Amino acid sequence: MVASIQSIDKTSPVRKQALNGSQQVADSTDFDKLELIMSLQSHLDLEQLLQHFLESVNTLLRVDGIFFQEENREIKLKLGKQSVHSCGYRLVNGSSSYGELVFKRSKRFSETELELIEDMMILLLIPIGNALKYADAVRQAIQDPATNVGNRTAMEKTLNREIELAKRHNHPLSLMTINLDSSTQKKTSKLPVNVVTTLIDIIQNVSRCTDILFRIGEREFRLIMHSDAKGTQPIARRIEKAIKRAFNHSDAYGLTVSTGIATLTGTDSMKSLIERIKNQFRNR
Repeated sequence: MVASIQSIDKTSPVRKQALNGSQQVADSTDFDKLELIMSLQSHLDLEQLLQHFLESVNTLLRVDGIFFQEENREIKLKLGKQSVHSCGYRLVNGSSSYGELVFKRSKRFSETELELIEDMMILLLIPIGNALKYADAVRQAIQDPATNVGNRTAMEKTLNREIELAKRHNHPLSLMTINLDSSTQKKTSKLPVNVVTTLIDIIQNVSRCTDILFRIGEREFRLIMHSDAKGTQPIARRIEKAIKRAFNHSDAYGLTVSTGIATLTGTDSMKSLIERIKNQFRNR
């Protein structure tokens, strides 16, 4: 296998080159190439993989930290200290691009050190490709496929975390449910993607940047909001008005909107918070 590692740091003396998979890493009593290959391939979590790789590099030469980014997936990770001097590489294996990895430290890298880093980078290509595929699978499992906002699984995981943080730091937290009904379609009928996208745009434009939106059903959305009932209720009214206004001139779907809000108390759990919202709709 031949994998191309290309420099992304134009000021770096590192030359663009292709490295053969069988190329040997520089001799070192503290380094076992086979052991590193096996340990890297045992990590599917991207951050853990890069942390382990950074620690392995530091057995051969000192590196303060690394910065990894993969723009297509909107991934950015900083590990360790982000010092002033750097050398960076674009990770490419055939037609597959795995992002960019930049090494940071306070002292310039020597030519010998750069060659050593390049030799180790080849060992990272397959593991990082596997980690990115795993990240894609996890993201698909927690995102609504039509809109890329979080689904029910993501909502429950996030809500549990936010409840714990709100209680620990004594911060307000509310949960809003936005239900949409149609006078012309069955509840099991799917809304067109363009309609769902419009609804999501409306909710996100009216809500605040700190609010977290999820789609948990065909016509049901939830917002985790870092505010109490007093701050949440006006937003609910604005969402209702904005949706009614957007679909006022269309009889195609006959959409009507209703909202429910539950504000976290000291005794609430995720289950009790959601149940209180459901009771609001049952009692209408």
